[in-house]
Amino acid sequence: MNVACVWKTGEHDGQSAAYFTVKAGSNGTTQTCAIYLFNNSLGWQGLGGAVSSGTVCSLTGAPFPSVGEGGQIQMGLGETGCVNVHSNPDLSAKVVGCLPKGTPITIDDGPAYVPATPPPPQIDLPWALDYWWHVAGRGWVVHAYLLTRHYG
Repeated sequence: MNVACVWKTGEHDGQSAAYFTVKAGSNGTTQTCAIYLFNNSLGWQGLGGAVSSGTVCSLTGAPFPSVGEGGQIQMGLGETGCVNVHSNPDLSAKVVGCLPKGTPITIDDGPAYVPATPPPPQIDLPWALDYWWHVAGRGWVVHAYLLTRHYG
């Protein structure tokens, strides 16, 4: 019998941001998913866009990014070839480090939704530079630069 189910397994509230974890599947095969949300002047909305999904799923463990989970830096940028780490979840906050692509990390806080002020030109997607996670022992990194260690 094919019976599909989805059930909420957790909730984590951050700073004007949150995520829910759910289990989904059928016939004994399930995956765990995280659904990312942010709160702005229009109310609560799902995170998403052409590059970064508002939902991440994993067949092999907890989705990443999520608090307590490990993954890696997805890409390096500009001349430095790395992603800036900030002292606070804000592009104007002090840069305290730079992590190259592939650096293993663990998330220990977040998410935080902090709109860039003023918004960068030609970028009008909240996931791009406004959704942040705290990397253990390092600082705050933008959501779009993180990559799961779980593939599935």
